[in-house]
Formats: sequence, structure tokens, C-alpha cells
Amino acid sequence: MTNSAKPTAQRATRERIFVEILRDLEAQRIVPGQRIAEGDLVERFGVSRNAVREGIQLLSERGVLDLSPNKSAVIRRFTWEEAEGVMDLCAMLNGLLARTAARNFTPAHAPLFAARLAEAEMALGKSDLEFARARRHFTLALLDIAQNKELRRVFPMAGIAIFNAQFRSQQINTVQVEVFQRIHVAVTAGNAMAAEKAGRSTIENLRKLIAEFF
Repeated sequence: MTNSAKPTAQRATRERIFVEILRDLEAQRIVPGQRIAEGDLVERFGVSRNAVREGIQLLSERGVLDLSPNKSAVIRRFTWEEAEGVMDLCAMLNGLLARTAARNFTPAHAPLFAARLAEAEMALGKSDLEFARARRHFTLALLDIAQNKELRRVFPMAGIAIFNAQFRSQQINTVQVEVFQRIHVAVTAGNAMAAEKAGRSTIENLRKLIAEFF
């Protein structure tokens, strides 16, 4: 491997570890508060310990892992104060995402966007994994419509993966789908103001339900 290729390969490994850990959270193969051993990741990904450490560092930078000296990394678990901070941030981000999507929406977006809403609706009452995937697909559809690179970059760093992994219930899923329905109506109508209001309400409607976990 040439010297110029090494940084590219290292970045790819870091991103691969990051993505796979997020998928593990979504599938409940790991949970907030669980320790992650370097050796296990070395064996799983077939890479060097240095490469794993870079992946762990990226997960820490993006708020997924807590690092302590001389201890294994731990999947982050929110306190109530931390959860409130994430909810405040997500309210703003969701509102901005929905507003931007409404401004950029065209009839060409309609079929896939409707399909993603239907997927979320049908996932209600099914497994947590099925609903988590449907929720992610709906958000990705909004990001595709919005076409905002900064929003796409920021969303994985907003603590959303930990938030969704730590707080799971049928009530939460139902509230989220109801908000998705309002977002869909506003975005497809091109109503940016209503879309932003609906996007912000995702978190506001969940706040009392999240408080019950503490």
C-alpha cells in the first residue's frame, strides 16, 4: 500500500467501525452502558489495534462512547440532564431538516417519501429493530429531499443513536409516527413553516415519555 493510500484506508476503517457500532445499537446487539473491548473489535474487524483505537476515538468524538483512562470504552448512557440537552438540539435540527425538505420538495420525491412513511406506519407494533430501521429510513428520505450536506454530516453526531437506543417503548414509537405523518403533510405541501413546527414537535411530544425512564 502506498503512503497516500494509507490515510484513505484508515479513514475507511474508522468509518466502518463507527457505522457497525451504530447498527449494533439499532439492533440491540449492544446497549447504552455496555463496555466495548478493543480486543473484541480487533477480532471482529480483522484490523490492527491502532486501527480499532482510531475507530473508538471517532465514536467518542461523535458522542457514542465514553472513554476513561485504563478502562474499556463504554457505550454512552444519558443522564436526564444529558437527555434534555440532546432533546433541545434534536428539536432544532428536526425543525431545520423538515423546513429545508419542504422548501426543496418536488413531485419526483413523492413516491419514495410516501413509501417511507408507510414503512414507519406498518412497523408500529412490530419489533424494535423493524421500527428503528423504518424511523431511520424516514429520516434519510428527509435528508435526501433537503439536500443539505451539513445536516447530513451533523445528524450522526447529535446523540440520536444513543437516544433512540436508550429510550424505547411502543408509546414513543406511536408518537413518532404521528409526527412523521404531520411532517409528511407539511413537506409535500411545500409548507416550510408547518414542516418546521412539526419537526420540532417530534421531541416536544416525547419529553414527558422520556422523563418516565428516570
